[in-house]
Amino acid sequence: EAVRRSLPRAEAPPGDDLVPNAIDLLESRFDNDKGGFGGAPKFPQAPTLELLLRVAADWHEEPLRDRAMRMLTKTLDEMAAGGIYDHLYGAFARYSVDAIWLVPHFEKMLYDNALLARVYAHAWSLTGNDDYKRVAEETLDYLVRDMRHPSGGLLSAEDADSEGEEGKFAIWEWDEFVAVTGDDAPIMAALYGVTEHGNFEGANVLERYTPLEAVAAQFALSEENLRAIRRRSDGALVAHRKQRVPPAVDDKVVAAWNGLAIRAFAEAGSALGRPDYIEVAEGIARFIGAEMTNQGRLLRAWREGRVSGTAFCDDYAAVAIGLFALYQATGREAWFEEAMRLTDAMIDLFATEDRVGFYATGTDSDDLIARPINLMDNPTPSDNSLAAEALAIRAALTGTAELEAHIAGVIEAASMLLEKHPTASGHLLALIATSPLRQVAVAGSDPEPLLTVIHERFRPGFVVASSQSSDSAVPLLANRIAIDGRATAYVCEGFVCKLPTTSPDELRMQLEAHLGSSR
Repeated sequence: EAVRRSLPRAEAPPGDDLVPNAIDLLESRFDNDKGGFGGAPKFPQAPTLELLLRVAADWHEEPLRDRAMRMLTKTLDEMAAGGIYDHLYGAFARYSVDAIWLVPHFEKMLYDNALLARVYAHAWSLTGNDDYKRVAEETLDYLVRDMRHPSGGLLSAEDADSEGEEGKFAIWEWDEFVAVTGDDAPIMAALYGVTEHGNFEGANVLERYTPLEAVAAQFALSEENLRAIRRRSDGALVAHRKQRVPPAVDDKVVAAWNGLAIRAFAEAGSALGRPDYIEVAEGIARFIGAEMTNQGRLLRAWREGRVSGTAFCDDYAAVAIGLFALYQATGREAWFEEAMRLTDAMIDLFATEDRVGFYATGTDSDDLIARPINLMDNPTPSDNSLAAEALAIRAALTGTAELEAHIAGVIEAASMLLEKHPTASGHLLALIATSPLRQVAVAGSDPEPLLTVIHERFRPGFVVASSQSSDSAVPLLANRIAIDGRATAYVCEGFVCKLPTTSPDELRMQLEAHLGSSR
């Protein structure tokens, strides 16, 4: 009976100050020296970074945007400099065993890297910091190179150990590092913090705490020359590392984590101008449709042709969000239609009887003592946060008002977490921070100049529908006509639109009109 009881809820519905209060709480727990929240071991907490990212991008009051941006960029900077990031291969380890992001637990998870690559890509669009773009691309390139199955799906994880020792594939003895980098060894050692005594059990985890410009000044080099030396030496280090025994890979393909990856590749492809990333996202989506669906029912996991049981709520929600993102990146309505099918099934299979949240298991799953309701956003967004976001995107694209009851139910179920534990509810808070979602409809041929404006900056408060056809099945595009045969944008809220425009500059003004004003 105790297991059947719901999580405690707040006595009253969350108020309008929910997000500002969450930022206050996060600031009180923020590590001002090294970023992140809490001490050792230190986790990236991607859902919390998502909250900071969305507030920094879209909150209507500049002071709160600035506070969120400070915590976001400090954390992203320190993580990208520390050993938790693989400076040669790309991608993040699961966590650092210390509080300074230096020594990682060397395991790499698909879900962490999908979530973090997306945050770095969007942070680049907000700040113009090219290091964020580099980290996003290196992380996504790692997933393509080392974690993609030939059939298109992404594998789950890379182990921490090789040859029975944690980190052996990634760490460097001093003599080995000097031998590989040769004449450049002093420069590269300064750049990567490599010393004779080491920083990890007598060996070295590579880190980048010393800024590149400081190393360049130390050796009287131009930054351009130092980058050239680094590229040359990195090539030698990577070639040497490839001769080592690599860690084992958990080669199952998990639907929810691949849904997160679809979104990351689709959105990064648009933000970074990388159509190859969008192609990767489509490959993952096709894989799920072909290999992880049985008579319309999504399956949880796949390994070399063998499948596990039926999918859970987070699988349905994450894949649906990924497909909605893929539709917005490509305009291909097949992805929209499949996302619609999955969200229909998600409601039928997982919604609670009173619409206050979603169960983790479906109505067709084996009987349990109680069907769990997952609400905590750590280390991944919870079933309920993902379900609420999938329905919020669907509602914005279709104008389906009755979905709001399900979204409100999730917020009610998580109300205690939302008010008192922002690091346990970051993704749902991020959704609340950008609600209600606004819409942009783009109709007509040659829409690229308008779409470029939409994607030039992270705009989490908007969904996008575009079509060069007059018979789109997406409700947001109904009766949206191209003016004088030119691509035309309609910026709307609740399907009530501003004057249509064919001008990229006017579109940008309409998209950013809410910044600095009250919502």
